Amino acid sequence: MSKTPQTIYLKDYQPPTYLIPSVELTIELGETETFVKNKMTLVRNPKSTEDPQLFLNGEELELVDVSIDGEPLASSDYDCTEEGLRIKTLKDEMLLEVKTRLLPQDNKAFSGLYKTKSIFCTQMEAEGFRRMTYFLDRPDVLSKYKTTIVADKKKYPILLSNGNFIETKDVDGEKQQAVWEDPFPKPCYLFALVAGDLDWVEDSYTTISKRKVALKVFVDKGKKDRARFAMNSLKQSMKWDEDTFRLEYDLDIYNIVAVDDFNMGAMENKGLNIFNSKYVLADTDSATDAEFQAILRVIGHEYFHNWSGNRVTCRDWFQLSLKEGLTVFRDQEFTADLTSRPEKRIEDVALLRSRQFPEDAGPMAHPVRPDSYISIDNFYTVTIYEKGAEVIRMIHTLLGPEMFKKGIAKYFELYDGQAVTTDDFVHAMETVSKRDLTPFKKWYDQAGTPEVSVRSQYSEEDQTLQLEMTQKTLDPISKEENKAYHIPIKMGLLSEAGEPLSFCIEKGDEAFNEWTLELTQPKQNFTFTKVHKKPVLSLLRGFSAPIKMNYEQEDKNLYLLLTKDKDSFNRWESGQKIYLKTLTKAYNDLLQNQKPEFPEELTEAPASILNSGSEDPALSAKLLSKPSPAYLMQFIDDVHPHKLFEAYKFFSQEVAKNLDKELREQYSLFKDKKLGTSNEDILLRTYKNAVFQCIAQHDEKEASTIALQQFQDAQNMTDSLAALAKLAHLETPESDQAFDLFYDRWKEDALVMNKWFANRALSLRGDTFEKIQQLIQDPVYDKNNPNNIYSLIYSFASYNLAHFHNPDGRAYQWVAEQVLEIDGRNPQVSSRVASCFNSWKKFAPEFQQAMGKSLAWLHGSKTSKNLFEIIDRALK
Repeated sequence: MSKTPQTIYLKDYQPPTYLIPSVELTIELGETETFVKNKMTLVRNPKSTEDPQLFLNGEELELVDVSIDGEPLASSDYDCTEEGLRIKTLKDEMLLEVKTRLLPQDNKAFSGLYKTKSIFCTQMEAEGFRRMTYFLDRPDVLSKYKTTIVADKKKYPILLSNGNFIETKDVDGEKQQAVWEDPFPKPCYLFALVAGDLDWVEDSYTTISKRKVALKVFVDKGKKDRARFAMNSLKQSMKWDEDTFRLEYDLDIYNIVAVDDFNMGAMENKGLNIFNSKYVLADTDSATDAEFQAILRVIGHEYFHNWSGNRVTCRDWFQLSLKEGLTVFRDQEFTADLTSRPEKRIEDVALLRSRQFPEDAGPMAHPVRPDSYISIDNFYTVTIYEKGAEVIRMIHTLLGPEMFKKGIAKYFELYDGQAVTTDDFVHAMETVSKRDLTPFKKWYDQAGTPEVSVRSQYSEEDQTLQLEMTQKTLDPISKEENKAYHIPIKMGLLSEAGEPLSFCIEKGDEAFNEWTLELTQPKQNFTFTKVHKKPVLSLLRGFSAPIKMNYEQEDKNLYLLLTKDKDSFNRWESGQKIYLKTLTKAYNDLLQNQKPEFPEELTEAPASILNSGSEDPALSAKLLSKPSPAYLMQFIDDVHPHKLFEAYKFFSQEVAKNLDKELREQYSLFKDKKLGTSNEDILLRTYKNAVFQCIAQHDEKEASTIALQQFQDAQNMTDSLAALAKLAHLETPESDQAFDLFYDRWKEDALVMNKWFANRALSLRGDTFEKIQQLIQDPVYDKNNPNNIYSLIYSFASYNLAHFHNPDGRAYQWVAEQVLEIDGRNPQVSSRVASCFNSWKKFAPEFQQAMGKSLAWLHGSKTSKNLFEIIDRALK
């Protein structure tokens, strides 16, 4: 950057001085240039107290002409800069017409209107609309849009935009125009356009009010058979939202378009969702079970935005979690209802703890409602999305499911068609529940992960249990202590034999098997009476709050909870604590150059899981999984990544060795079993491959043979990729053979090849770093494609402990150079890849020094504001 970018603050928010009730766009798409005519009605905003002024955002645009009420403006009537267009001649109400020229085919940032291969498409969130036309590019300006698209009818027979289709007709013989009209006011970030020669699948859905909605999913030619699962997922989403929240779709048409070159996962544009292809295209040959579930979740997420994001939107970008946190909660519940609720909850918590907890403790720490930013693109984070969803879940826990549904209904009743804040959402919940949630709102305004410490005392004589809970949270930036949160802690009790214990609250007579405590003070005491046996505490059931729970339990009680607790999350959590202890001790032993010891009793946990594996295969697969390195690193200072990697290797090999017989017996159960695509079969396959991964840790030569056999026998991508993931780490002929076979079969399919790149990036082979440097020159690798970049460079830098981290700094500097090169084309992607350096101060001094050198080099280079913010905050 030539100058330090401007910081935007929530406290400086002011309503716009003008509103734009209606917009008419005419977009003439061309091979060398595109013209956009923007006719907008502007009126003074009665809520604005500022002097009238009008600055329209605009970037990478050429102004052709501008007029007010049909009269062209003289050059003295406006100022046009690189940031936008300032209109000096103003009226209280006026018709402003602006014509711009732009070059979508040169737009490799994939923000605004751009051309990818033979398709024109858009990505307007957060601030892409200003790259297509001059406009008040902010979410609190809601407009009704009428859009006319003009293009070559042979090259672009499909012309799509928001809302309902009006008409299409020929223009000048070789061109056609299509007209779309959206009857619902929306912010410009929800505008969308697609033009191309596409295949599609179509269906319809009849809503609860008996309206028939036409549904289409558009894909590249030859790929429509891989779009059928996405179509079914859309219909399931529509039904679930009606059944659960009585929310009905409101247009006559719902279109989805799959695009290969797309920065995000998908975009909820009103009536025309644009998706990254990886969240649309799937069949059993090309996609894994996990990818099918991701498609189900993301299709649901974008559909649910029709209400939680589109009908009610954000007043400003600081309120981003208003739509994203709520919609993530909704897609989590939807996916849980359609798959496995225990597995889904564990998966969500594991993601939160491995990615959001470190973010909450690192340089990019920010509240769920941030108070400042330089580039809003950098705040599409796990804090906004996943922690935001946990905040919604806590409200759901505190109010109960039925009252929460009433609160959702009230929210849409009060604010339909408006741009509002997180305070407005909480107000709707307070209105129906009659509860004061003011203390709860600290979850929106404070950064950091609360730590809750628990002390317990049981009196056998009085049959009374006393709990003392204290909470403490340090702001990760200021290091000052946060104010106390309102924390719901769901809990239950077990006897030492594993039976559920009933209890009464304080001096009450009603007995409960489960209760939600509400911790609202820095220190608080809770009393339970009529506890007839010495209890084992099951705390934070269902992970009822995004906190770190400090409560020391004996190993025997952890084993009891692992095997007997009725709460699936706490069964998994107890196993994670057992594994965490062993991994931490092994790491510390290796750090002291001592041979780690593996406790014999540890095998009791996975052995018990294997014995009951077929009863709940999805849960059993999760129970076999180890804590992620990112989570373990939160309990270690001055991390030595290679020792950490060795600790994981030691742990996995010992489990495989000690349970070799049991693992093989479980794996053999699936030898002749043909598993299909039903939910039950998917869960069984998940368990089978979890067992396979354990077996494959024992002996490298034998693992290579077993993995190659599974790879060759695989009837679906899930089994094939599970084998390839293991073979990626082995320096054997079988490994090279499998990777060559996979490459030859799928090299023409860019989406599938992302899996190949990712497994290369995560490989533990000694030649991995050199291989990755070569792969960016591979003809299959497209340096402009975000999916390729994330699969290869981001995966390597974020998850390959063994090869990204080296005191000589070669890998650090190479990744930094790639980040800077990407930044020249696509700042959103470069800043996301650069986040791999965020945790640099967690590592041992020699690694810190090498990473810091690469960060300083980036900081001194000419970068986008997106990348500048990430690097600057990391260094500070």
